This record gives sequence, C-alpha cells and structure tokens, in this order.
Amino acid sequence: KSQLKGEQEILLQLIKLQQDNSAGFWFRNMLSEAVSLSGEIRAEAGLNTENYNAADVIFYDLNKRMAPRMPFEVIVLGTGKIAQLIARSKPPEAKINFAAHKNYLKAAALAEYSGGEAFFLKDLPQIILKADAVVSAVKSPHYILKKSHFLNAAGKREKKLYVYDLSAPRGIDPQIKDLENVFLQDADDLKDVFSYFNDLNKTSLAYAAELIEANLCQLQ
Repeated sequence: KSQLKGEQEILLQLIKLQQDNSAGFWFRNMLSEAVSLSGEIRAEAGLNTENYNAADVIFYDLNKRMAPRMPFEVIVLGTGKIAQLIARSKPPEAKINFAAHKNYLKAAALAEYSGGEAFFLKDLPQIILKADAVVSAVKSPHYILKKSHFLNAAGKREKKLYVYDLSAPRGIDPQIKDLENVFLQDADDLKDVFSYFNDLNKTSLAYAAELIEANLCQLQ
C-alpha cells in the first residue's frame, strides 16, 4: 500500500493489470474504463503535474540529513519499481549504484542509466564502507542485509550511514540499529516525510476526491 496519496505508480499498476491477457474479458473491460476515468481525473485535478513518488521521499530526507555533505553516494538493493524510480529521479549531487544477485544485468542497466556502478550483493560488506546511504527495495522472504554485513563498515566509518528499508516484507535486519554510525529507517519511520508530500498535493487531492464523488453520483 502506497503512503503517497495520488501516486501515479498506482495507476501504472492498473494499466499493467489491464494489459494482462490472462485476465477475463469483463474484468479487463472494467479496468479499461477505470484507467480511462482515472487518467481524466488526474489530469483535471493536476495530479500529473504535481506527482511525487518514493524516490522523492528518500532524496528529500537524505538531502536534509546529508547537507552540507555533498555530493553523496547511494547503494540501491533491487531492480524493481522503486529502484527504477530512484534511477530516473537521481539528483545531480548523488551517485547511485545498484546491487543485485539474480538480476545483475538489470542492475547494470539501471547503473548505466543513472551514471553509477553495478555490484553483486556479495560485494556489499566492502562497498558499504564508502557509501553514504543504502536503500533496500527488494522482494524477499528473508533479510537481504543482516547485521553481519555492516559490522566491518560500522567499525571503520567516521560518518553516519543512512539506511532506508522500503522492502515489504523487510529486507534489512532491524538489529543494525544497534550499530554505531548506522541510522535505519523504514516506511513507518518516514511517515512525516510522506505527510509533507501529501500536504503539497492537498489541493489537487481534494479536487480529485470531488471529481470521483461526482462520477459516483452519475452512476447511481
């Protein structure tokens, strides 16, 4: 569930589902109408102009914590939607690297797009030493990063390592909070930042809600 109200990624997921030929005809037809109406409402309410995503949340929080320590280097774990958003939304003061296991070629493509480097997950204990932040955006039934991955880095670092766990379920062992110079946040810890971006969209979201209500009334 997205904590950013009106996030465009939700609509994109509906479009992808609509294009799935394995779904039934009537279901895809219903989705088609919903997607079309959603696009019209988003455009009229201005949500396409003021569209924020998870990458904006990460970079907003990181810029506040890192300043004036610029530029900074980020390692992204994963190659899915959030990783792709981070690659597309890269601020000029950031170097974005990507780490993966099975999808290394995709990580390399994202790194090339954003001007960073690609690594294998097994290299993380070494590359964490020079990173300023780590973002976990993986899908895994178990922790991708454990406390042991950070032990070497925590003992040798003088500056804080900012770690963001956006995976569901969690991709990083929460015990790393106990390590010196490691600051871990998950989506719940970032609720104030999500609220900040939702407030920026408050007028557009309210207008979109009115348009939705008007369309529902026409159906009754």
